[in-house]
Amino acid sequence: MSIELQEPSILLKKALEALEHGEKEKAKALALQAAGLMPASEIPWLILAAVAEPEERQACIDRALEINPVSRRAKAAREWALERLAPPPTAIMP
Repeated sequence: MSIELQEPSILLKKALEALEHGEKEKAKALALQAAGLMPASEIPWLILAAVAEPEERQACIDRALEINPVSRRAKAAREWALERLAPPPTAIMP
């Protein structure tokens, strides 16, 4: 996949569009490029968290929180990730 150099805001927009269309690898490539161009933005890291494997997801969210510790989006992403790590509730049989 060839991703040409673009403005960071365009990269983020395209990454979100790819994510919405289920194109995880494209979203990841675009978000990684945006992260390199926007080191002070948590948004690329949150996109990366959305496409990451469960064991990598928390590191992306932690990076977003390092960049912006008061980010509501990053805090919501942390809760979302923790919910997915929790084991499913077991049914109680009578």
